Amino acid sequence: MFVSLGFALLLSVRHQYREALMLLLTSGGAWLLNTVLKSHFMRPRPELEFWTHASGYSFPSGHATIAAAMYGMLFFIWARYRRQNHQSMVPAILCGILLIILIGVTRVYLGVHYPTDIIAGFASGFLWLITCAYALSLWQKRRPQPPLNGSRP
Repeated sequence: MFVSLGFALLLSVRHQYREALMLLLTSGGAWLLNTVLKSHFMRPRPELEFWTHASGYSFPSGHATIAAAMYGMLFFIWARYRRQNHQSMVPAILCGILLIILIGVTRVYLGVHYPTDIIAGFASGFLWLITCAYALSLWQKRRPQPPLNGSRP
């Protein structure tokens, strides 16, 4: 959550209040969604914890859910910024995908999640991300604001 708070503050300083608010809603909503899903499924963690210890339920992975949603929104905002400046969105998309996948892989490597926990976390996180990104796009279309670079359209 410190990452989303930090970037929300940075976006606010740049007068990108909608993006800041949506980043916080995306992160908080992903955490809430994951909490509800974990309490529903109540799947115990693997007994392979050899690198670190984790507590709570395993399914779906909270790290994967929140990474997919929060970092997905950050890279979505970056991709939109690049598009507004007539730059390729590919670097933003590739960096986002790589970071999110690496977070999921490390959770399995650490022995605190099964691969299915990660897949379910990614699925729930990406569904929430799509919902929030769509809401941000609709909000932007209804009431346009200046581009992130500060120039007027």
